[in-house]
Amino acid sequence: MTKKIFLIILILLLILPPFFHGGKDYFIYPLLLIGAGLLILLLKSDFNSLNWWRNPLFYFVLFLILGLFSVFFSISFWDSISEYLKWLSCFILFGVVSLILFSKKELKYLIFIFLGTEGVIALIGLYFYLNSFDSRATSTFYEPNAFAGYLLFSLPIFLGLFLKEKNKEKAVILGVISVFVFSIFTLTGSRSAYLSFLLPFFVLCYIFFKNYPKKELFLKLISLVLGVFLLTNFLFSLKTGDNFLPTPQKFLTLLRYESLSDVDFTAPAQARLTGRLDYWKGALKIFKERPLYGSGLGTFSLAYPLYQKGPLDYASSAHSDYIQLLSEIGILGMLPFLLLIFALIWIGINLIRNIRKGMLLGCLIFLGILGSLSNSIFTYNWLFLANFITFWILAGLMVNYFLNKNEKID
Repeated sequence: MTKKIFLIILILLLILPPFFHGGKDYFIYPLLLIGAGLLILLLKSDFNSLNWWRNPLFYFVLFLILGLFSVFFSISFWDSISEYLKWLSCFILFGVVSLILFSKKELKYLIFIFLGTEGVIALIGLYFYLNSFDSRATSTFYEPNAFAGYLLFSLPIFLGLFLKEKNKEKAVILGVISVFVFSIFTLTGSRSAYLSFLLPFFVLCYIFFKNYPKKELFLKLISLVLGVFLLTNFLFSLKTGDNFLPTPQKFLTLLRYESLSDVDFTAPAQARLTGRLDYWKGALKIFKERPLYGSGLGTFSLAYPLYQKGPLDYASSAHSDYIQLLSEIGILGMLPFLLLIFALIWIGINLIRNIRKGMLLGCLIFLGILGSLSNSIFTYNWLFLANFITFWILAGLMVNYFLNKNEKID
């Protein structure tokens, strides 16, 4: 009975946030706190185990302990308390999902609930794209970069399940779904998300071409690329009223370039990254002034005006989750956080090494996490609770797969 309640809480936290402004609606934060509190109260199950120095939970605990310095020395104590509780709640989610002995059926059920939610959000994204004045797909996030960051979690999973499937009927269904989700992802116009997908895509290709028949994989990949190309062009033409013939100009417009002459890869970094470099420089100035414990969790928007380049250059985020966290929490909190990320990557690499032992789905989850980690270099994924909660639940599922590596789950 207790495990069923666990599952219900996790499912609600996976499903609800993306439908409400990407998790930015007022009731999602209390929902996260209540859900995490209930999980703690009900925590009576048996645990998996993992050596402390390889366990991401150890580094998460260290991050939370040292992060208290950031709260106590914060420029805004209550803002930092609120942000700290968000991190603490996600630690509870991550810990419960990592350590509770879920069955393989329960683990797969959580993943398919997540994929179903992603599919519905993508459908809403299509409706909004075709029926609004916004030139980019935003869905219920109302912000294309955050929406693209959310879709990044599922792209390797959809693609991997499609490439793996041997049954023709199921492969067609998975192929159609994959083409649709990839097309909506393309319509977000998020260049940082496009770049962030490259690493998990190449790793996925390495995994499959090493372990599966190459000819069949080539045919599936070509059909997927062709399908995405045609569907994206069709949807873009419906939006703009152009003819349905694919042209280079249409795809330049998707990338937010006026013409081919605007695509200048030799331009200075400042021109390519626009205002991001200014935000990053401001964040690093905050860190330089308070190197040990930063300005305080959740206070970048309050601290940045003192360091912004000009009166019109204000930003509420640093447009990089890592640089912003460094400015807010200092070196004391950043070191254990980086060790936590490295521990997650270590587990992901070990899942890839155990690919023949039924670890494929765990590997695909890791690739979704890897895409999100890459995207956070250039954007503000974690400001949207849907992305933040999903990241830690999926990270917990990945760890759970690793700890259950002796049981075939795929």
